[in-house]
Amino acid sequence: MSTGVNDSLLELYHASSPFLDNYPWEWEVDRWGELLVCFLVSQIAMEPELARHAVETLKELGMIAPALLANPGDEHRQFIRRVLMQDGVEAELASDGVDLLVALARVAEVKWGGHVQRFLREHGLRMADDLKSILVGVGLDDQSAGKTAVLWLQNVANIPVLIPGDVHIREFGLRFRLSERQLLDAADKIGINVAVLDDVLALHYKAGSFKRRPRSAQHPAQHSIANETKRRAKRTKRS
Repeated sequence: MSTGVNDSLLELYHASSPFLDNYPWEWEVDRWGELLVCFLVSQIAMEPELARHAVETLKELGMIAPALLANPGDEHRQFIRRVLMQDGVEAELASDGVDLLVALARVAEVKWGGHVQRFLREHGLRMADDLKSILVGVGLDDQSAGKTAVLWLQNVANIPVLIPGDVHIREFGLRFRLSERQLLDAADKIGINVAVLDDVLALHYKAGSFKRRPRSAQHPAQHSIANETKRRAKRTKRS
């Protein structure tokens, strides 16, 4: 995947960030971190607040990425063990905790390429298809039912899926010659939740950003987004 695409996605995100809603899982590293927290709570009986503190400490040091955690050196292992012990875990149990975290990271690498959001996406698409069938059964057309199902799952569960065929997704893909699959892969690579990216691309499309050439470091798209935001009393989800 071209680094130019990744850079452009990050540029679009940073330009629109002041105008976005709050999201519970804006970056996928936080969602992965929460899985580690739950794992420590259930497997070595850490208190939730202590488990969260330990994981947050490791995350700030860049030590929880699955690719790194799946194959840690001795120094990496010992550091994680010390962090767990500092948060109240006994020495032997801390060693077990490190082994368990490493095992979980290896599973994430093998099953999802290190991107745990792909698990949620896989099952989210199944839920979207199920709900779409139900909505078609009560009278919605196929396209409206699909969009309703995905939008609802994005809103209530922050499921990392895209609305199929939406114009802002299509226009961005045309600009960079990307398929939807490639766009998802790019989002996973930079670590942004695609439900957030969906909103970013919709906002930029409405602001006319896709009609211009790629922007400079000064983010001139921010001016267009600000104007778009001023025209609306409150930013809402697209209909």
